[in-house]
Amino acid sequence: MGSDYEVLRGYVIGSGSDSNQQKAPEGQVRLEITHSVLSDDTLGANNYKNFHLNLTVKEFKEKLYRFVGTEPKYMTLVIREQNKITEIKKLDDEEKTLEQYQIQDGLNVHIIDNDPNNYISELQDTSKVEKATMTDEEYNKREGTYKKWIEEQQKSNTNTSTATTATTSTPEVTIKVGDRCQVTSDDPNNYDIRLGTVSYSGTTEFSSGHWIGVTLDLPLGKNDGSVKGKRYFECSPKYGCFVKPSNVIVGDFPEEEI
Repeated sequence: MGSDYEVLRGYVIGSGSDSNQQKAPEGQVRLEITHSVLSDDTLGANNYKNFHLNLTVKEFKEKLYRFVGTEPKYMTLVIREQNKITEIKKLDDEEKTLEQYQIQDGLNVHIIDNDPNNYISELQDTSKVEKATMTDEEYNKREGTYKKWIEEQQKSNTNTSTATTATTSTPEVTIKVGDRCQVTSDDPNNYDIRLGTVSYSGTTEFSSGHWIGVTLDLPLGKNDGSVKGKRYFECSPKYGCFVKPSNVIVGDFPEEEI
């Protein structure tokens, strides 16, 4: 039986089988990344990544280096089952590709850090790092900040929605199921952007008006496509969210990749 932490983590981000439902595009493989020094908390909820199957192990290590910071020469890569316990194989031939190793969606790639200088451990000790600070007043005076960009996008969406309402009693929603999109927040202090795919567009039983249901790329949502017992679309737990059309920006947004 797993620890209380593992049970809680499984509940929050979903089990390995849930993550497996988020299939990688053709020619790629979706893997969970873990590290012998970095904890799951440090890696965050986005430790599922897509990789091209034609990557050699050497190239694969370079990709992982950008994510975890361990130099490729100090890496030992172990492929494990979704339970992160059962070892399948070591990737010890740097010229072989992931496809030649027959790597499949949903497996766990565990990085063993052999750095004799314990570089990653030193990086995790933030007590010695001087923190950069900036007051809200100083930040608000700066031009081209992410906050101002979000405010401009929300203002633009609001103006568009108001203009449409003025000309017709039923605003037209042009967002379609299958559209790639970016989801923003109504909270002016929340600047996080979530990417996903539109999975539902229409009215709902939980609230009046038109709603957009989105299957997110990462487990940053609140549901599995159902609300209060009513199902509107299918997705893994924590990968679904419902937002107003004004909070959705449609565009050619590729799924996050290292």
